[in-house]
Amino acid sequence: MTHHNRFKPSTAHMNRIAGLGLSALCASTGCAPAPETDEETGLVELFAGAYDHCANVLEGDLFNRISSQDASASNARTIIWQTFLSMNENDAYQRYSNYHDEAHRAGGGGGLSVFGLFDVNGSGADERKLTRQQFGELYRHMRSLNASASSSDWSQSSSFTSAYTSYIRDANTIEAWRQCVTARPEPGLYAYGSRDDAGNAYVQVVWSPGNFAGIAPAIEVEFVAQEGFTMDPGRARVAVGTGRSFAVRGAASSREFEVHVNGTYQEVGSFQAQAKIPPAVVPSLVTPDGCEQRRLSAFFAGTLPQESLGKLRSFGYVPIHNVQDDPSSRVMAYLPCDPSSP
Repeated sequence: MTHHNRFKPSTAHMNRIAGLGLSALCASTGCAPAPETDEETGLVELFAGAYDHCANVLEGDLFNRISSQDASASNARTIIWQTFLSMNENDAYQRYSNYHDEAHRAGGGGGLSVFGLFDVNGSGADERKLTRQQFGELYRHMRSLNASASSSDWSQSSSFTSAYTSYIRDANTIEAWRQCVTARPEPGLYAYGSRDDAGNAYVQVVWSPGNFAGIAPAIEVEFVAQEGFTMDPGRARVAVGTGRSFAVRGAASSREFEVHVNGTYQEVGSFQAQAKIPPAVVPSLVTPDGCEQRRLSAFFAGTLPQESLGKLRSFGYVPIHNVQDDPSSRVMAYLPCDPSSP
């Protein structure tokens, strides 16, 4: 799945609808607005566009795995945080804020502990929402910790979907996502990467003709891979809904790479999609050590001013509270902290 999914109508199709007018055309085909681009970063906003809610099917499953601490919780946490850290700070906070509010309305948690980090100011439904300033401190610290861990941009829906199908691989959730995107009224060609247990790479292609199902039950596609990679086969016919899996061959196929998919149906038009295949090994995620957790917890609880937070980091000190393990209690002193100590 990708925001580079471009639809170019054919001349024959344009001739047929020329007399309808824009409003009539959109009423019959389900026109959707183009994704918005962030002015600061140039990145397309996370999950913006016609099928944003379909990506949320995958996101919801990731949060469930983190909160239930199942065997895949670590991979789920990595996907969520790599996505956050690929966004700009404002968009990341908005995403955190939305999830926190939705989770609390449903009667559950929603704080950073659900994102796989420490309980910052309570737990479960009692965990307070971080302010924009508080979240920014954590976000910037996480970015500094993971600056060299990965150069991947996981804010694009193609990367997000590919990471899920490569590192989580829950068949029921993937099928729910597929049914969601193919239920859209507008036509679309969707592509995403995946890996099996052995790390072998594949490109999954799904064709959704939308309101054109009667005249476009299948589409011809061809692949354009990065130098050093080939597709097997290089051209194929993809039927509506079910999707097809295509193997990727290449000596360096364990690293991250991209494959472009071009589709054409004479009566409907041409489509382009981009699949980003993630690395065979799940990128590592560095999280705050015990000393930083104590500093941040006091900052989030309001007992450590922001200007003091930076100073304590530079000197390797932590606040000591008059009630043990209660960062909201009064600060009695500041003492050195050894990150390697339990």
